[in-house]
Amino acid sequence: MPIPRNSRDDCNRIGFQVYLYSQKAVYKNKEIYYTRTQSPYIYIASGSGKKNAFWSGDTEIQGLKINVSGNKLTWSYTVVCHSGFHKGDKTPVSGEFTLDTTAPSITTGNYTSGWSRDNITVDFDDEESGFKGYNLQNNVYSLTNAKSCSIEQDGKYTIIASDNVGNTATKDVWIDKTSPTINSIECTSTEWTNKDVSVTVKASDNLSLIESVSITSNIETPSVKIENGCYVAVFTKEGEHTVSVVAYDKAGNPSKEEKRYIKIDKSGPVIFKTNYTIDPETNWSNTNNKISVSAEDHLSDVDNSTLKIVKENVGVYGSNIIDSDGIYNIEVADMVGNYTSSKIYLDRTNPTIDSIECSSTEWTNEDVSVTVKASDNLSLIREVKIKSNVQTP
Repeated sequence: MPIPRNSRDDCNRIGFQVYLYSQKAVYKNKEIYYTRTQSPYIYIASGSGKKNAFWSGDTEIQGLKINVSGNKLTWSYTVVCHSGFHKGDKTPVSGEFTLDTTAPSITTGNYTSGWSRDNITVDFDDEESGFKGYNLQNNVYSLTNAKSCSIEQDGKYTIIASDNVGNTATKDVWIDKTSPTINSIECTSTEWTNKDVSVTVKASDNLSLIESVSITSNIETPSVKIENGCYVAVFTKEGEHTVSVVAYDKAGNPSKEEKRYIKIDKSGPVIFKTNYTIDPETNWSNTNNKISVSAEDHLSDVDNSTLKIVKENVGVYGSNIIDSDGIYNIEVADMVGNYTSSKIYLDRTNPTIDSIECSSTEWTNEDVSVTVKASDNLSLIREVKIKSNVQTP
């Protein structure tokens, strides 16, 4: 309860002069003052010459005894009357009360601290002097003695709970049920590109502020960095991305999901060479079939205007059908400038044996060496096989 600050004369109306008091208790309609600073202290002076409401004539209080054990305060004294009808009477007075030095309890269920997006039920209790009331200091609620309340509106609240001797407890409760806002989303490209794409998001929240922003796609979940107050994610993987953006405030409220679409192609087209079979050891082909050249790109598509076939030592080949010997360089790009190159090595012309020399062509009792000189103008000589009906050296 509120601490009384009575004047000295008020105290003297029952024969007391009281110093250093800070609390009051009532015992049989008598006000007893005590202090909670250090040990309780009551100083009672003579009531001589004073009249009081309980005894007629001059009175004196003698033998004041105060005892504190734990949170129990007991007192006793004797009222001695010096004049009047009750002159000589001695009336013993005693009493006790419990000192309440414990603040009331404030419990908030699962809520502990920080921001919440749920309603918060607050319960109050005081097991000693009893719960008196609470106040929510945000100009929404005033003092009330209800032992519970539900806080359901957005805002920062300071709860002050009081017991019947003036002990108070406080608890801060913060509620934010409002979703944050995505203010803008900017992409460095929304068309096909062969570069990384940065997505920059601005988001805001008027209460608990922004905790994080999720920027993901169906292909990739990049890390999100904060740059100049914005949230930035860089997408690097190929494909057609559907980018999803959701902002979260510190209370856990999500914003409405926003989507953007980006397209990344970092790979060149694939070159196909139909009817082209090669010797895996030399990469040369001697196929007699016509070789057809084409290209495909599964992302941004092929830029067919870039397909170029150049025959070495000849120049640009004007067709994508190759049917003559030679070395061909093939190059093609996709629609974002990724290039791919390949070669065709075609040699359908037989090599030439230029000369054969034998160390002897007559009967001899010595070994005979056979020396062969061969040439090829394209794929060059791979090997020369020399054997006889008798021996394969």
